[in-house]
Amino acid sequence: MFISYKTENSNPVRAIADCLIANGLRVWFAEYEITGEIYDDPDAVQAAIDAGIDSSRHAIVFTNNRWAESPHCSREMDRIERRIANTRTVEVCIPTEDLPRAKWPVLERVPDIEYSNDLEEVLRFINEQRWFTQSLRLMEPGFDSEPKAKLARMRFGITMNTGPLKDAYNLQALLSERQRRFPGEIYYFEGDVDSHRVRLLVNVNPHRTALGELSISERGNVDDFATLRKYRHFAAQFVEDQNRECFGIHLVFLAERSNLGITSADKRILDGERDWERRYALLLRDPNGGDAGELDICFNTMLPADDDQASKREFCRLARAFDSAVYDLTYAPNKSLFSGEALRIVIAKAALVALAASVHDYVGTQYLSSVAHSVTAFLLGLFGADLVVALLSHESRRNADLSGMMFGPRTRVFPTYGRLLDQLWNIVVGTLLSSLMMASAGLLNPITIIVGLIAVFQKVSSPLFWGLFGAGMYVLGEMTDRAISKRSRTWR
Repeated sequence: MFISYKTENSNPVRAIADCLIANGLRVWFAEYEITGEIYDDPDAVQAAIDAGIDSSRHAIVFTNNRWAESPHCSREMDRIERRIANTRTVEVCIPTEDLPRAKWPVLERVPDIEYSNDLEEVLRFINEQRWFTQSLRLMEPGFDSEPKAKLARMRFGITMNTGPLKDAYNLQALLSERQRRFPGEIYYFEGDVDSHRVRLLVNVNPHRTALGELSISERGNVDDFATLRKYRHFAAQFVEDQNRECFGIHLVFLAERSNLGITSADKRILDGERDWERRYALLLRDPNGGDAGELDICFNTMLPADDDQASKREFCRLARAFDSAVYDLTYAPNKSLFSGEALRIVIAKAALVALAASVHDYVGTQYLSSVAHSVTAFLLGLFGADLVVALLSHESRRNADLSGMMFGPRTRVFPTYGRLLDQLWNIVVGTLLSSLMMASAGLLNPITIIVGLIAVFQKVSSPLFWGLFGAGMYVLGEMTDRAISKRSRTWR
């Protein structure tokens, strides 16, 4: 069965394709069939599509005006009309629009249905054509079989339905040391889906990778081949680095933007089984504009290695649940000062101010050198300004959070101390780094340089002056950082 569709409709089309594959049909679906280097050669891609149509007895065309306007889809429909009988073709409208039938009157004689986000209805429609000796079944994986679906709450207001998978952070020893030191915050879940042991790894990554540059909008026509070619280059490098075999490269649309999905299997065989996974790299969009980072999600399970096609059918059955969990995740950053994430940062900054005040007081009471007294006053002013700005600004708190998630995992002596201690370490690292980064930006300001040099040459030793100087340097650094961020929007 050949499937013709427009790239922007990948989500519902993939769900139907996975259903058909799970039922044992031989399905030509581009995301599973074109995964190699031929995407660098448009002629080779078109030849593969033509061969897919020629070798198919049936066709499903997912139509709308954008599909009809696409030159690639038009070539597919022209060939389907010549090679596959009307009685073996069906139309799924997403939604019903005029242009497809205006361009191809043959569609008037083809059975059709309007897609309503009901997979079972589509399967019943195909069964009504009486093409196959056995009826197609939905074969739902038991992902939501528990009375109450497990909602995992993660950083930045991310909530995900993990179904029967339970929090298994203590099993992170199963991860490689490289994985445990990924920038961001890792969540690990494990449980049984039907008869399969399924593992879920989620990494809330504050760093935007090259994938962000590849994202496209699902509104309006896009150059499908050019976009998919870029995704395939990225995915090919990934599977090669991981010693895996690629079975599918997917466009996953969330919040009207494309994201990358990869279906692959480990080339290594362990006890007669291979590790199959579907991995997603999702952009986190900041409500203020720009990209906040990425959410890396990976579902994997072990399947028999002796029959890849049978394993692919079973994995496609499970993958529908994986896709649904990804589609349903929510991302609602909480800017309130009273959110848990904000309070942790503010408390850490307040503790830093208290520590600086204690050291300053100790230096003063012990009558140590005036230089030491001035330095501690400078630090107290710096950290005090940092605390005040954090109380007033969501951006300041968020920068500290991102800095901790970025550099905390890389600076731990051991890969993990346990979730609570890992989070505490990230907060400490983020608090210190964000303060020092703003101070560094302020130090380069011409006003700071001039005032500082005058004070040094005049041998100013007043603790009050140096405290105000530290606070002023921080504020200038914050202003410089915001001016740069407003232009680049790299982290926001």
